[in-house]
Amino acid sequence: MLTRKNVLVLLNCFYAGILILFIVDYFIGFEIRLQLLKSFVYIGVLIGTLVIIIINLVFIEHNIWGKIGFIFPVGVAFGIIYLNPLHIYFMSSTWKTQTILYENKLHRNINIQHQMQDTGTHGYNNRIVEVENFFQIFSIVKNVNLNELRETQWLEINKDVNELKLKGG
Repeated sequence: MLTRKNVLVLLNCFYAGILILFIVDYFIGFEIRLQLLKSFVYIGVLIGTLVIIIINLVFIEHNIWGKIGFIFPVGVAFGIIYLNPLHIYFMSSTWKTQTILYENKLHRNINIQHQMQDTGTHGYNNRIVEVENFFQIFSIVKNVNLNELRETQWLEINKDVNELKLKGG
């Protein structure tokens, strides 16, 4: 049977899970590649923080867990304000591969890609990164300096992928 306390715990755990996915994607090189999931996580953090603060404020229990359940999301809200909510919203778009530049000779699932991110009216972000894909949902991404590549480790392939479906000019 779901009690009020169990529902609060479930909501807070769900919020914590979304927040962990956001932190891992935004700050660490472990990225979400599935657009629907990434949008859900980023918008979930923006909207969920306010919702969880209100829920915890209304139903706060006067013990240490109740206070943490209120103070923690308030801290997250200050972090969101510091990062700028509009910036977070525009970063909710996934990076799309435009060209696979190099493929690792030893590990075929690791390659160097030119990627672009559609930021709406702000245009496109560009980057060149080393990508290791996991289940087509997540990837580990590291910035790469093409001038420092070991030629013995990489095979140049220059494969046009064009995931953003941009017209060539």
